[in-house]
Amino acid sequence: MTNSPDSPATTRLRAAWITLLLAIVAVFLASAAGTAAAQQTSTYAEGSPDLNVFLSDNEVTPGTESELIVQISNSGELLGTRSSAQDREIVTTARSVQVGFSAGDTPMTVKTGTQAIGDVKTSSPETVAFDVVVPESASPGSYGAEVDVEYNYISDAEDTSLTAPTVTTQSEDRTAGVTVDVSDDPRFDVIELDGDLRVGEEGRISGRLENVGGSIARNAEVEFTPSNENINALSSTSLSAISRPATPSCLASPSR
Repeated sequence: MTNSPDSPATTRLRAAWITLLLAIVAVFLASAAGTAAAQQTSTYAEGSPDLNVFLSDNEVTPGTESELIVQISNSGELLGTRSSAQDREIVTTARSVQVGFSAGDTPMTVKTGTQAIGDVKTSSPETVAFDVVVPESASPGSYGAEVDVEYNYISDAEDTSLTAPTVTTQSEDRTAGVTVDVSDDPRFDVIELDGDLRVGEEGRISGRLENVGGSIARNAEVEFTPSNENINALSSTSLSAISRPATPSCLASPSR
């Protein structure tokens, strides 16, 4: 028995079904490949921190112990074309940050050693304080000091469902220059103090003030503050300017 040949209509119908089946298989394979690729590179980031260092208040006064506040911000950015914005923090965070302060060519002495401040993220600047001593003899002016910053960071990270997470860790040690200003504000030393007080009577206390600062003090008011509770200050003295030793005086009364 011989089969009769298919009619032209049947042949066209079979060809259409084959084309549709091939199209479905192609779509399925493409979808599976895309899913596998997404699973293979679910997290990828590449970048680095960029720390910026400055002093919130850079002025110190001769003859004092001061606190200098170092502020550290992070403007790190993603690198490469595969990096994902949601993974930014992984590679831009400065980790295990340590900060040291060096006096450089300033006349001051730094009393605080290197300090650990943890992580510094792009979203949260950090501050660290250093105690410094400025000698009485320090000359007014601007001086250079240095802030040393050491930290670790992840330069690239990849996490897939097919392999264990992988990261590359780097370390950085950088030194930033900062300016410290030694002020020339007026400052005073009492070089003489004398009085003619008698119990139960008013008397006058006089003294000599020396302006050891770098500028003239104008419209100054000198007030005597007794350390003895049995003496009451009754007046103060106003001076138009103090550029050299001056002799203010005030009334005082000892208690009976």
